[in-house]
Amino acid sequence: MMKKIIMPLLIGTSLLLSPKAKSQVDGSIEGIKSFEPKQSYMRPSTSYKLPLELEGFSFMEFYQDESYFGKTTLDKSIVGDLGVTGQAIHGSGFDDKYGIGLSQVISTSEKAFLKVHVYPLWIDSKGKSVKDGTTLGYFGSLKLPFDLELSSFGDWKIGPKGLEWDYGEISLEKKLTDKLSASYIPALKSKDKGGAIPRLEQRIGLKYQF
Repeated sequence: MMKKIIMPLLIGTSLLLSPKAKSQVDGSIEGIKSFEPKQSYMRPSTSYKLPLELEGFSFMEFYQDESYFGKTTLDKSIVGDLGVTGQAIHGSGFDDKYGIGLSQVISTSEKAFLKVHVYPLWIDSKGKSVKDGTTLGYFGSLKLPFDLELSSFGDWKIGPKGLEWDYGEISLEKKLTDKLSASYIPALKSKDKGGAIPRLEQRIGLKYQF
């Protein structure tokens, strides 16, 4: 269990401790308060650059009931804004899975960014294919006046029933200091009856940037 917890952040943490790599690594720790029972958690995360022009992002979520959830994503540009992407998902209560797919940057500027990805192939920890594992997702951000930033990410599962919402978030973040920010950060969760449209879980957050 401890191996699962520390491995996704091991690369980023070691880079943070290396004085030669400080310019290539960003890290943060975020506390998220949910207004639903037992859904609040702490989320450390790190983004980093690796050899072969790989870009990585890892995070872990530690919940009040001692359960955890984490992802590590690696991206590499192929041609222009088209890239290949790989992802590892792990946590308590389910088997690890690993996906590979493609990503495409659609819009990027100093103030706006939008990227979409698709993972058509997933395998479990034993190397077996995960049925109905194709996912389609996005990440976008927009810098606003008054040190505000609006961002969102989310994923749909693609299966026999078509698009089924999986999980996502919206964040309206306000810088309080150079390192500290507060946010309204509702979760976009799947409905009990499924469907492509998520339900909203109200949350607020406080983040410290390293």
